[in-house]
Order: sequence, then C-alpha cells, then structure tokens
Amino acid sequence: ENFIADCPFKIHTILTDNGAQFTYALLAEHLRPKNKIHMFDQTCAQHGIKHKLTKFRHPWTNGQVEIMNKKIKAHTTKKYHYESIESLKKHLMAYLLAYNFQRPLKVLKYMSPYDKMIEIYEEKAELFRFDPTQKIVGLNRYPYRNRPPQRERMISRPYCVSNSSQRAIATLANSVMLVGANIWRNLPTSLAFFSSCFGKYHGDTAVIIS
Repeated sequence: ENFIADCPFKIHTILTDNGAQFTYALLAEHLRPKNKIHMFDQTCAQHGIKHKLTKFRHPWTNGQVEIMNKKIKAHTTKKYHYESIESLKKHLMAYLLAYNFQRPLKVLKYMSPYDKMIEIYEEKAELFRFDPTQKIVGLNRYPYRNRPPQRERMISRPYCVSNSSQRAIATLANSVMLVGANIWRNLPTSLAFFSSCFGKYHGDTAVIIS
C-alpha cells in the first residue's frame, strides 16, 4: 500500500517469485488457508494490478531483480558490518538515493534512473499518477516546465564526465571522510553517496511499467 501510494507511475503488472510473502501457490495443500486470498493479491486487486508469478525454480525469469539484489548486497551487507538494523536501513537508503538520483547508467544512455523517468514523463505523462519531480530529494532546481535540455543537465554534473573521474572523486571523498570521530561512526552511510535502486526497495519484486 505504501509503495503504490508513493510510486509516481501507474503500475499495471507486478512480477514476483513464489515466496510465501507473495502467494500461497507453493504451500502444501494442507497448509494453504481455506477460502482466503493472499493479502498481496488482495492489494493488487484493489488497485487494478495484475500479479504474475515466476516459474518455480526459474529465478532467471526475474533476472533483473536478482542482479539488483546482488549489486545492493555487494555495496552493503557484504562490504560493511552494521551494529544495528537502523544503521543498515540508513546505509541502504543512502545507496538507493545515490543510485537512483545521481548515478548515470550506460543502459540508459548515461542518464540516471530519475532523469530517465522524467524524460518518459515529459513524453507520456498519461503513464503517471503525479509529477515525479515531486520525488526529488532536496531543492528542486528544475521544475518540470522549465527544465533545461538533457545535454545541458548532464554537462552541469561533474560526476557524468567518465567512470575514471567517478572513481577518482570517490577515492578523494573516501580519504576526506576518514577524518573525525563522527565520520568514522557514520562511515557506511557516508560511503554510500560515492558508491558505484528509484524510491524504495521491496525484495524480489519487479514492477513493470511498459
């Protein structure tokens, strides 16, 4: 419910695995609740969303989600130790914000996921529930109707220059962040802003908007 309310684009289909948090399909017959629809399916039905399941033991059907999960773990739990679940949550959110709003991706022609979403919104606003520029963190310098061309936006970003430049900036920033006790305590959260996905992360779920 929270994700649907927070998501700017219209969701028509959700593809998930067969986990018990999504469906009763793989539960043994005697373990399935009788005359009861799974809460996930109820929520999808209430919002007119089609819920599709991957084939059992075919994780590659949801391959993009599995790859993203691997990438998130590589930059969080497999690299840092967290003293509490709260520190993990803060670092995870910091990584997602950096990835979705700041990182240019080759597959998106060196646009960030957020910039790509804005480009789609400007071309096909009917696919969205509300203006996605409302979701940017911090000061929104480029309102929808007065945004500069994409080329100008990319030139204004120093981290869009090249991968080597990004690595150099991250190395320098990491060195600076080693100074001070407060930065030491918050090192995982700080490093996320210089790590190499849009909004919130919800397990093995792929949202299809095409």
